[in-house]
Amino acid sequence: MKEMNVGKKTMGVLRVLGVLAALAVLFCSCSILDKNAKPYKEAVQLMEDGKYSAAKAAFVELGDYKDASDKAKECGDYISYESAQGQLKKGEFEKAAEAFEKLGEFADSVKKAEESYWRIAEAAGDLAALARFCDKYPDGEYADELAAAVDAYLSKADVSELWGYLKDVGQAHEAAGEDTPFLDEVVERLEETLGDIKDPLDLAMLFNDNLSRNNLIDVLEKALNDAMPTEELGEHLYSIGAEKFGIGEYAISDIVMERLEERSEVAKEEMRIAREAARLAKENSDWEEALKSDTVKAYEEFAQEWPDSPHATDAVVYAESLRQNPAVAEAILANAMTVTESEINQFLADYPGHVATEEVKAILTMGQGSLSELLDRGLVTVSVVGSSISTTKLTVTNNYGRTVKGTMPFGSYFAANSSSVQNMVLREEVSVNLAPGESKTYSVATACMNISRSIPGSSNSFKLADKGADSVLGKLMKILSDNNASYDVAQAAVWIVTDNPSDSKLLNTLVYSDGTKVISSDELAKAKEYVAQAKK
Repeated sequence: MKEMNVGKKTMGVLRVLGVLAALAVLFCSCSILDKNAKPYKEAVQLMEDGKYSAAKAAFVELGDYKDASDKAKECGDYISYESAQGQLKKGEFEKAAEAFEKLGEFADSVKKAEESYWRIAEAAGDLAALARFCDKYPDGEYADELAAAVDAYLSKADVSELWGYLKDVGQAHEAAGEDTPFLDEVVERLEETLGDIKDPLDLAMLFNDNLSRNNLIDVLEKALNDAMPTEELGEHLYSIGAEKFGIGEYAISDIVMERLEERSEVAKEEMRIAREAARLAKENSDWEEALKSDTVKAYEEFAQEWPDSPHATDAVVYAESLRQNPAVAEAILANAMTVTESEINQFLADYPGHVATEEVKAILTMGQGSLSELLDRGLVTVSVVGSSISTTKLTVTNNYGRTVKGTMPFGSYFAANSSSVQNMVLREEVSVNLAPGESKTYSVATACMNISRSIPGSSNSFKLADKGADSVLGKLMKILSDNNASYDVAQAAVWIVTDNPSDSKLLNTLVYSDGTKVISSDELAKAKEYVAQAKK
């Protein structure tokens, strides 16, 4: 009997030790939560007090705790904003403009960037700088100031400055297919200033160097008419027209010749013959280029440019033959995993209407879709490890030859590779944009899915298990996000869906070291409300 009593005591001691061990595990888990709560609150207060450097350092120290990483970035933006403000006040406009642009839409950075660029243009004091500002902000807040500055400049500009603007800024915009800022105002001012030039040689020099726009030719011809006898004017215009034609500027020569009302029939015939010879040479040269390119685009462009050419019919036939030939697209389709986007776009441009056009276009969208789809296609590899009770680290590597763009919807979840560790559900939408060969690690907001399992850490790995967007959890995560629900409410709501525990278990699972419950009764009630909405 004595031995039996000893056995019972031993068993009692073991039971007590077991309970104490379980409480120790729970205490350790809760202590992790408690350790960061106070520093997080202090960091928030520093941020609210405008002490952004100290707040940022504090948030960085907190790592992935709650939204500490987002808060750290926000503090960094405030620091950059204040620095840019200082640069603007000190007249360091270029530095300020660059800094405000990097801040994007943070606070009023867009407006401040425009102000900085206006100060740059204003300080430069020349028309080219004002044009650059106009190109960047065509309908900006400084439209009135811009108009006044242009008027002030033009009122003092001389002919050389106006020509310089048209040659540099005007021709650059023409080459890009864009309208030149202040063109009408400059031309009007040019008309006024040319009247002051009386030397025909000076006018001839301007005319010869700047023969590019119809309206400017009109201006110069009018000025030349005032300064030259009619006979000299005709000879001068003819010499310029012949010169321009000789270097292949046919449109310009045509404009000049159309302005010659007094020229001999012989000169007309000579010009006609010269034109015909030049056009024939150009036609043959274009045909050789089309044969060399050997693309649908090249042949079609030739046929459109030279519809009366004896080669026009061949061009149409060759273009259609290439369009129907599958072999033309074999190389690009065979290398779908490595072909570049520019190579695909070049093919589509060179072979419009090709029989394989849709197949080739499909290559462009192979790298787009959900992360699960990209993973299934073998375009990316995904590595997932634990981080904390509220976050998970996701590393994605692009194995594709082009940029990949993937998404993870609300409710996607990560399945733990250990049955003793909680699975994690995604509380946010995640977008992935990676260049070829690029790898990025994302800290994503998650919640635990198994109330009785351990909280995951960095030694625990996971796999992407479900797309989840249309599941109850997916709908629930969207509702929680839309309502800016706290982590505590989100965690309670997830456990209600995945485990359906008793209220007592939900309220007592997570407890701070001082005995305070992480999930309050009010938060539990709110969680139930959101779950009910998700199940409708």
